[in-house]
Amino acid sequence: MHTEARLSQLNYGVIDGLNAEEVSVRYAEVATMLAADDNWAPPGGESCTEVRKRAMAALAAIAKRHPGKRVLVVTHAEVVANIGDDITGGSRGLSMKNAALSLIRWDHGRWSLVLWGDTGEFCVGCRPGYYIVDTAAALRLLGVGVMAGAVLGLGIGAVLARGRSRR
Repeated sequence: MHTEARLSQLNYGVIDGLNAEEVSVRYAEVATMLAADDNWAPPGGESCTEVRKRAMAALAAIAKRHPGKRVLVVTHAEVVANIGDDITGGSRGLSMKNAALSLIRWDHGRWSLVLWGDTGEFCVGCRPGYYIVDTAAALRLLGVGVMAGAVLGLGIGAVLARGRSRR
C-alpha cells in the first residue's frame, strides 16, 4: 500500500470544517465564488483547477509505475468528482456520492470514464483499469471485509490519499 499526498481532500482554507449552513452565514461570498469559478480559491485554500492538476499528476505517476495493471485508488468524493470533470472536460458537471465506486482507464495515452459513481457492489468482472474509490466506500468495503479481497484480486495493492477528511 502506498500513500499519495496529491490525492488528499481539497484545502478549503477559511471554510474548512464548516457545514454548508455555516458557510452560507459566515462566508456567503466564498460559497458564491466557489460555485462560479473553478480557478477561484477560498482564502487559505485551493481552487478546483489546482486540485485537478495535482490529482491528475498523481494518476499519471501511478499509471507510469504500474503499466497495464489494475490499481485501486482511495480518495475523497470531491477529488474523484474533479478527476471525472478533468477527464470529460467538464466544469463541475459531475458529482460523486459518498461510498461510490468509479472506474477510469488509461488507454492509448488518454483517460476515459468506464464506470461513474456506482453505489452497488464492487464490480468483480471489470477489465483492467484504475479504480478510484472515495474514502467512505473504502471504509464500507473494509467494514464488510471486501476491500482486502478486492485489493488482493487486483494484484498490486492500493493507493490511499493522505490528508485530512473534511467533516
